[in-house]
Amino acid sequence: MAHHLAKRGFAATFIDVRNHGASAPGHLGFDRFMKDAAELQACLGAPPFAWVGHSAGALGVMAARRILNLDASAFVCLATPFHPYVPLDKVRAVGAGPGVIEGLKALLAQEFSESWNDLEHGAVWSPQGRARLMAVYDETDATISTHDAWKVARKWQGARVMLTSGFGHNRILGAEMIIESVSDFLAGCRADHAAMEGIAA
Repeated sequence: MAHHLAKRGFAATFIDVRNHGASAPGHLGFDRFMKDAAELQACLGAPPFAWVGHSAGALGVMAARRILNLDASAFVCLATPFHPYVPLDKVRAVGAGPGVIEGLKALLAQEFSESWNDLEHGAVWSPQGRARLMAVYDETDATISTHDAWKVARKWQGARVMLTSGFGHNRILGAEMIIESVSDFLAGCRADHAAMEGIAA
């Protein structure tokens, strides 16, 4: 996707966050995604035009807007949970009891600097200024509920929500139709941003 965006005239930077790909091992949590994104923004010297993220990484980016002053004109979230329920699903699947579940909720809430109740109600999806949002979900994703698509749409009025089928949780990243749609969305945002800058000038 980064290479395709570069062909469309964007300067695309991508990273392997800690414990992913070529990056060094280390503590991994939602807060790690937030911190790595903030460090990338600091390295760039200014907020990028857009953030494009997947799954837990995208949720971390959305949360880091408030916690670590992450900013952009556009955000694209692919297969992203509405709140951090995926770790709960995983521990339930191995037989964790209510005490473990509640303890994990408390730890997750602490990482996001929110109450669990606020997280469940989409605290990390609050609109930010004039920023635009595109959220993509696949109905065959076994990890993320497609109900999250409509929760995001209700929370962020005007968001572009795309629902696909047959790509699952990870192949959504390489699907040509999704890459094209994301590219078109960002190109439109860039054109709108340039027009607004021209009016302001």
